[in-house]
Formats: sequence, C-alpha cells, structure tokens
Amino acid sequence: MSEAMSALTAVSSRELIDRSVSMSTPTQTVSSPVGFGGWFSSEVKALDSELAGAERAVQQLAAGATTSVHETMLQIEQARLQFQLAVQVRNRILEAYQEVMRMQV
Repeated sequence: MSEAMSALTAVSSRELIDRSVSMSTPTQTVSSPVGFGGWFSSEVKALDSELAGAERAVQQLAAGATTSVHETMLQIEQARLQFQLAVQVRNRILEAYQEVMRMQV
C-alpha cells in the first residue's frame, strides 16, 4: 500500500513539474502570469478547483446522482495528494526563507 502511495505522489509531483515547465515555454501569451509568484498562484487555483471537484463528487455520491464509488475515491485521493504536495512546497519555502533570514551579512 505504501508503495502505491509513493508512486501516486511521484506521479503528482511529476505532473506538477511538467505543468511548471510547460508554463515557462516561450509560447506564453503576454497576459499569462510569469515568475514564481504567478506559477504559485496558478497552482493554488488548480489545487482549489481539484478540491472543489472532489467535494462535488462526494456530494453527487451522497445524493445518489452517481454510483461510482471508485471514481469518487480516485478524485478524493488525487485532491488529497495534490494538497499534501502544496503543503510540502509551502514548508520548503518557509524553511528556505528562515534559512536566509538566519544568514549574517
């Protein structure tokens, strides 16, 4: 089970890296966000939509609109993994900031 979880985490990490690489290609439009702040903002929006999709799937399952427990659980698990990845990115950013603040000039 833990091997499956680590494989799913690796896939989510790989998808996030692929998305960030595709955002930095020269075919971007001028109005698209650039830099780390823009990338992070777009990833937070993607995470929010993923969490909202998982919530809708649960509501549909509870209301009887769908009978696919498997699909609902997959959406919930994907949202959970993306949220965990976002929390880890936040933790790494905070650690880096704290390390920079501890440096003596």
